[in-house]
Amino acid sequence: EWGDIRQRLATNQTSLVSYFFNITTYTADSTEASLAAEQQVLNSYRKGGFQLIPARYHHLRNFLAMMPFKCGEGLFKELQAAGVVKRAETFQVANLLPIVADSPLAPAGLLAPTYRNQLAFIDLFYEGMNNTNFNMAVCGTSGAGKTGLIQPLIRSVLDSGGFAWVFDMGDGYKSLCENMGGVYLDGDTLKFNPFANVLDDAHFDMSAERIRDQMSVMASPNGNLDEVHEGLLLQAVQAAWLSKRNHARVDDVVQFLQDAKDSDEYADSPTIRGRLDEMIILLDQYTVNGIYGDYFNSDKPTLHDDARMVVLELGGLESRPSLLIAVMFSLIIYIENRMYQSPRGLKKLNVIDEGWKLLDFKNEKVGQFIEKGYRTARRHTGAYITITQNIVDFDSPTASSAARAAWGNSSYKAILKQSAKEFAKYNQLYPDQFSKLEKDMI
Repeated sequence: EWGDIRQRLATNQTSLVSYFFNITTYTADSTEASLAAEQQVLNSYRKGGFQLIPARYHHLRNFLAMMPFKCGEGLFKELQAAGVVKRAETFQVANLLPIVADSPLAPAGLLAPTYRNQLAFIDLFYEGMNNTNFNMAVCGTSGAGKTGLIQPLIRSVLDSGGFAWVFDMGDGYKSLCENMGGVYLDGDTLKFNPFANVLDDAHFDMSAERIRDQMSVMASPNGNLDEVHEGLLLQAVQAAWLSKRNHARVDDVVQFLQDAKDSDEYADSPTIRGRLDEMIILLDQYTVNGIYGDYFNSDKPTLHDDARMVVLELGGLESRPSLLIAVMFSLIIYIENRMYQSPRGLKKLNVIDEGWKLLDFKNEKVGQFIEKGYRTARRHTGAYITITQNIVDFDSPTASSAARAAWGNSSYKAILKQSAKEFAKYNQLYPDQFSKLEKDMI
């Protein structure tokens, strides 16, 4: 320790100063009250590793030392002679000063005491933080308190009249949903129609690209479709909309692709016909008679715009990864549309719990879509909270593009307790990410 101090002293990074630390409490005029206050002070400092000694027979001296500027009038020499003056670095002494205040972060919100036990609040939507967005990334092992951290944030958004959507895997938010009068939906009962939420023809060009992206992910979760595939798929989406508007189905898109394949236009283009045939085969599982047809061809989608809180339990789809990715991406598109269409004065929050499972997409398109959504949500007073078990699920070479996009576009990052082994590996990858104090705290 002295070696480190000498190095900092030699480079003028710090200096040593003398200080006198004194605490005076004011209580009711009774022995019991005085003893109770004394024990509270002693116990509080003992928890922090400080041992305080009662100032017996020196009450007047310590009382005078408490007064402003009094030590500079000769009293400090008396304190030195009594052996109660200590020596420490300027940084340590400054932090012992009772005038040092931590930032309160926000004037209201989730109560989050600082290291000095001062009041601070977390409000994702507080403009005074000067963050580039309202998003938060949270990582912590099981039992680290992730759900306990997020639930008050959800409640505060709902209490302000806003909206909250939660992607859950494990019933962690079921009781909160019931208490707040929300809608709890199981993944197996979800019904979608990619064309159902299109408002009008004037905005269909933007909607068509979203529907094309949705069907592209449905057809190839690993992102194996090229630009020609997507161009043909966009034509099919536009044709289906012009034909049946909001009543269009995946079947109509597949039928257009089939008709295009059989047409004379591509009779001499075996490459194009091959791409059309690939998309027909890939999308067939989502048609009315396909194995996932019940999920994506509903006249009345399960999600209603009037619900203030919706919890979507997706654990039942974990054994069917292709369907899980299709459902997940469809939900993200739906929620992004709701954020854009609802009044900007209302707060909107989307919580993705167990994000390491739900954001494990190899498809780069999903990562790009999430990155765009996370960046633009602020304009509509929207926020995304992504939760994982381990920091490497967000920030490592093995993390998916979607998870990295969520991490990179979250101004708030809450690092809770980590697995010591995994956290050590992370620090080897990124040795300058955290200070020594932060590493010890985590």
